[in-house]
Amino acid sequence: MRDLVNIGIEFLQDTLTSNVVDRTEDCGNGFGWSIIEWPNDSRAYCRYEFAVLRDGNICYDSGVTEDVVRGDWTMMEKLKCYVTDLNPDRLPS
Repeated sequence: MRDLVNIGIEFLQDTLTSNVVDRTEDCGNGFGWSIIEWPNDSRAYCRYEFAVLRDGNICYDSGVTEDVVRGDWTMMEKLKCYVTDLNPDRLPS
């Protein structure tokens, strides 16, 4: 039980120490992104979390991601390019 409590405390500490490092509401095609940094994450390869945005909310059907994606900064830059290249026709009418 104590281990579960410690895991919960660590999760809360990580949640409280996340920082938005990049956010674009609309990159000209109706889509944007949000990138959060988790500075206390010991796994350097997944220090950042990327979400595709549409109308300021997380978009789960963009074709780029189906949920948030964790990775390094190189992956974040690639995902930003994919979002920038999305066709506005993917937006629902």
